[in-house]
Amino acid sequence: MPRLTKSLVLAGALLLIACSAAQASALHIHWMRGYAAPGTPVRYDKVGVLEVGPRSAHNVLVLEPGTSAGSAYFLPLAEWVVSRLHGWQVWSVERRENLLEDQSRLNLAKAGHLDATQLFDYYLGWLLPGAYTGPHMQLIPDSKVEFAKQWGMKVAVEDLHDVIGAARRLGGRVVLGGHSLGGAVVTAYATWDFGGHAGADDLAGLVYIDGGSPLAVDAPTAREELTVLDSSETSPWLSFGGIGAPFAGLFSATGATAALIDPDGASLAQSSGLLNAFGLTPDVPVTNLAQFGFALNVGTSPASLSAAQAHLGAGLGTAGPLHGWNGAGALTPITRYAAMLSGAGVDGADGTEWYFPDRLTIDTGAVGNGIANPAQKILGLDATMGRQLPKGLRRPPRRRRGPGRRARARQPVPHSLEERASDQPGLDVRPQRSGRRVPAERVLHRAAAVPATCEVHQAIELRSKVCQETAPRPPPPKPVSAGRSSSSWPSPAAQPWPACITPSRCCIRSPGPSRSPTVRLGCS
Repeated sequence: MPRLTKSLVLAGALLLIACSAAQASALHIHWMRGYAAPGTPVRYDKVGVLEVGPRSAHNVLVLEPGTSAGSAYFLPLAEWVVSRLHGWQVWSVERRENLLEDQSRLNLAKAGHLDATQLFDYYLGWLLPGAYTGPHMQLIPDSKVEFAKQWGMKVAVEDLHDVIGAARRLGGRVVLGGHSLGGAVVTAYATWDFGGHAGADDLAGLVYIDGGSPLAVDAPTAREELTVLDSSETSPWLSFGGIGAPFAGLFSATGATAALIDPDGASLAQSSGLLNAFGLTPDVPVTNLAQFGFALNVGTSPASLSAAQAHLGAGLGTAGPLHGWNGAGALTPITRYAAMLSGAGVDGADGTEWYFPDRLTIDTGAVGNGIANPAQKILGLDATMGRQLPKGLRRPPRRRRGPGRRARARQPVPHSLEERASDQPGLDVRPQRSGRRVPAERVLHRAAAVPATCEVHQAIELRSKVCQETAPRPPPPKPVSAGRSSSSWPSPAAQPWPACITPSRCCIRSPGPSRSPTVRLGCS
């Protein structure tokens, strides 16, 4: 009888896993026609969305990811929202740059058709001389994608306009939200001048998750940054945490996937030496799960990756010789974090962007409060209608209590945008607290603040100041060997990938501490 019971339990677990896998496999990126960006090949003029929730729902929450983040990293929040709000879908935006990613082997690995070694070899193992000579991903030389230097805020907003238009055609309400730098895109979209009408005219509400837009940079700064980017020696892509594109995304996606499909296997990422230059490897042999945790856990992850760190537990296990991961005390369970970055259950996407346009970072600095400024004119932005927004998106007047009831002043509510001078009102995005009945789009403000969605905050966990030089500028890289593309890095045999250690550009220019509701609720 005990043996029969154990067999039935195992069969039930396998059936549950199979059903979950079948349900997850239904998630994929829906690509639609996007903005016709000047100089961009037509095949890249597309924007994608990861649709979560019942297709019969007419209301849509559109979410814009932050710096170097893909659509799948919103999946935990999206599933939480649709489970609590009847009649709503969540569309997570997959930006056009992700069309450059080779997701082929990640799809196979997540479906159980490749093991961790095969996954590593295809994406990273081939970089080691003599280690692997089979089929592998192809790097994209910067010279082949110079057009991506135009993929700034205008392209992001125009692509988003197509997504909003598709959502509005469902006939319900559309709310736009963003995390981190995605919050600046939200501000830009809401205040964008679409032929005399602000983008906010088509929206029922805005959601800011640990994001917003800082004060605009001055004209000389904008001009200098644009000049540097336009140089033929400058890559179109952001160097995230000092790691050049596409390798920050590759480290994340392959490491997270290996942690899920072979958590107890010895880490090839560690033994290869490819991560050593970035301080991502421990001094003792570790498993795939432990390597993933060590690289991103607060306390062991390098300061240059503070924007990607999470509280994943106590750290490395004490038992050897192959050390595992001790998740005691974690705010975010490590497997949930790995599933989000891997894009588990999503076909054709993961939780990161391998190629993030540096132009989008530059343009973010000019959005300001959606008010016209000299930097916007230099960069060709139209986020200028911050004073002409629908009244419903502004701070509501203080409600007075009726007779016989003591009037109580409302407690200060934290908000995501910095305080502005009285002569620069622009967009104010304070979470609103009204009377007895709260519209669903305002509930979504709170959805971003409750502890149940802390894993979304841990996905990036921005600190108050992440704009810093993360590594000294290295000596000139060694010549690239014949047969390799110009974006390849030198052989890691002596000094792994020195060319990729460069000062990283800010992923957000925040002059003050974060006032996000998620931070107030103890998510960091």
